[in-house]
Amino acid sequence: MTILRRELGSNLRGLLIWALALALLNFWMVSIFPGMAAEGAKLEELTEMYPESMMKMFNMDKLNFSDPLGFYGVESFFMVVLFGSIYAAILGSGLLAKEEE
Repeated sequence: MTILRRELGSNLRGLLIWALALALLNFWMVSIFPGMAAEGAKLEELTEMYPESMMKMFNMDKLNFSDPLGFYGVESFFMVVLFGSIYAAILGSGLLAKEEE
């Protein structure tokens, strides 16, 4: 537990920067939702043209773009998971490199 606490403390600045960047990205995505909701019918019409297999592959068959939760699920949540994974990979490789020194 002591090692974990020490490493989290030494990487706290980077974690806060990444968290702030993700929070700003989410805030921006939520702020553009009203404009996207107005175009919800057009987006639904566009997604109907996609093949069914593609809709299932990206899990778009269950979400509605004109709904706030559906919009967040399609647009923002994907970015949070992607950037969170990138940060975890950077942090893990940095810790491994420090350990080998």
